[in-house]
Amino acid sequence: MGGADEAACLALAEWLTSPGERACSSPELEAALERADPDRIRTDLAKRFPGTEPAFLAHELLIAAADIERRSRRGVYTTPAPLADHVVAGVDRALREELGLADGLADRTTWAELAARHGFDIPGGVDPDSAFVRIVDPATGSGVFLASVLRRMRVTLGEHWRDFAATELAERLVGFELLDAPRSLARANLARVMRELDGPDIAFDLRGANPLTSTEVWPAGVTVVLGNPPWSIRSGNLEPAARALVEPYKHAAGERVVEKGALRLEMHLQDDYVKFVRLAELAIERAGVGVVGLVTSNGYLDARTLRGMRASLCATFSRLWILDLSGSRLRRREDAAVDESLFGIDQGTSVVLGSRVPGVRSCVTHGRLSGTRREKLDRLADGTAQDLATHEIRPTSPSWFFVPRRRASPEYASWPGLAELFPRSVSGIVTAHDRLVVDFDDAPLRERAALLLDPHESVDDLRARLRIRDNAGWKLERARERFREAPDLDLSLRDYAYRPFDTRRILYHRALVFCDRRRLMRHLDGVKNVALVVCRQLAAPPWRHVFASRRLVDDNLISNRSRERSHCFPLLVGEGDGPLVPNVDADQARRIVPDADTPAPDLLAYVYAVLHAPGYRAKHEDELAVDFPRIPPPRDARQFRAFAALGRELLGVHLGDTPVARQADVPPEVLDFRIGAYAPARKWKKDRAGRELTADDLASYADLVGRVRATIDVVRRISEVAQ
Repeated sequence: MGGADEAACLALAEWLTSPGERACSSPELEAALERADPDRIRTDLAKRFPGTEPAFLAHELLIAAADIERRSRRGVYTTPAPLADHVVAGVDRALREELGLADGLADRTTWAELAARHGFDIPGGVDPDSAFVRIVDPATGSGVFLASVLRRMRVTLGEHWRDFAATELAERLVGFELLDAPRSLARANLARVMRELDGPDIAFDLRGANPLTSTEVWPAGVTVVLGNPPWSIRSGNLEPAARALVEPYKHAAGERVVEKGALRLEMHLQDDYVKFVRLAELAIERAGVGVVGLVTSNGYLDARTLRGMRASLCATFSRLWILDLSGSRLRRREDAAVDESLFGIDQGTSVVLGSRVPGVRSCVTHGRLSGTRREKLDRLADGTAQDLATHEIRPTSPSWFFVPRRRASPEYASWPGLAELFPRSVSGIVTAHDRLVVDFDDAPLRERAALLLDPHESVDDLRARLRIRDNAGWKLERARERFREAPDLDLSLRDYAYRPFDTRRILYHRALVFCDRRRLMRHLDGVKNVALVVCRQLAAPPWRHVFASRRLVDDNLISNRSRERSHCFPLLVGEGDGPLVPNVDADQARRIVPDADTPAPDLLAYVYAVLHAPGYRAKHEDELAVDFPRIPPPRDARQFRAFAALGRELLGVHLGDTPVARQADVPPEVLDFRIGAYAPARKWKKDRAGRELTADDLASYADLVGRVRATIDVVRRISEVAQ
């Protein structure tokens, strides 16, 4: 944002608070404000941001009107004032109760006094006679957090407020805001709040620098970090200094965090909010003592990729209060009541409050709020994180979860894991642009291929016509050049396991598919081989995340929810042009069935039946939510044979090998039956809404209904055998 945006932001703020008096920055804005109804806009803002003064929302209006994509890319979302007040109140309370600072954020105790009281060393570069409490908001926005700090200080100090504000306040608060418009708005808002609080005119230290990219801009002796930093998994802060911030999060308690999806691990670590959490943690590490209070995504609470982050926070802070504000559209249980996001986005939210006090035993407590946005904000106003996050949890190696988890039983932990039985696996194909390379039949794919090969079509025209965008690892211009070198259309058009019982066609060309997983996917020829497909983690229970395929597998075959990626375990694998051999670890297989001559397909069938057993799923739901399944051995050879027989039958139904009775009518149990995140009978129709269905389409749907019904029948018989 440049100067025009800065002026527009200030004009909007003035118009929102005093619509009759404004000095607009441009004729366009003047004309827009003349047409607008300030009362209606203020009423709408009051509904969306209850308890938040309109002046703090000018940047919200400006960026929303200018470019919704820019907002999403930067992860910039205005914090409702009640949420900011909740965080500030929690930080203030932690300073009082954990560090013994009677006046909390406004306390005048010096470093020397507090160090003598608690017996810690004063860090280098800090004046022992300076005030201990020094506050930084690393992503100030329009100033809602710092305004809340000012109001709390005013209440605490009473008649001493003006003297404190005149002599100490300017040195106590530092704000970082890289964008000119919100920084100017924050300056104006803080000046207005100071007038309301009968305070002096102060030039607040609001810096137009990026604290992620330069440690030199970070002030010395920071003991409080609070705010709501940006959330953006496609980070724009990828300078070496910013990337290096999260290096400690690549280890958990001294062990390297290793994931098969190295790219996804790096993406999660480089999310901007993760960097800002690390920045706050680093500030408290350097000080040796202090408090943080941040609003973040709740993704790190139980993401496998961020276990190093959780382990590091446990090591740094003596107390952690984790308040999960839920609200994720992609992680909501089907049986859950209304659970709205505080920011109107797909991602859930959390508050982390942490204190570091030398000599205090580490303790982590957790709490969770669900409900409507209004209900959550009301609960936040009723108490601090110390009141709402009261359930003690014990994060431990290897996962360090920040959510309550039941520990796996010793029996379950002793069973061989799926990834041990079938050691070679790969996650599903990520096209990054399904509308380009996936369709119901070949004709539209050939048409798109022809457009790509047409020299008269410009890249910009193709982007608009095909509705596709570049990403960090795939550029249309380069992809088109590579596609032209060797189109291979007849070889590239393949069957594609897109959703359960829903096979599409894919233009499976190296140049056009973002992550083709060809190393193992090439073995799925649609005829001889079969892959077991499961999810490694759950976004929300219950666990029913297993299917099978002979064809190329989409990453979202089982679920499109956060974390629930489809992982494929082929039965047969090979190297180069060599023959395919069983993808089975013989030693692990003998833990299931001692007979070394048991055919690999029988072992796969046994496993497939176990994973569909209702009792197994219910008993081990917590364990299944966090890692690949572990497989129990049968009671005896007879049970192995019974399970393997039912597993073969179920595989035949799911792979399309076994004929089923087609049904035109759809009974409720079929309509509502779910595999992973989908109800196949509903999903198939939803994906074809508005499309004229042919006789072949209707026959395919009747076949799907028959296969779901057959699945229900086999699962019932598996349950009987298990008992």
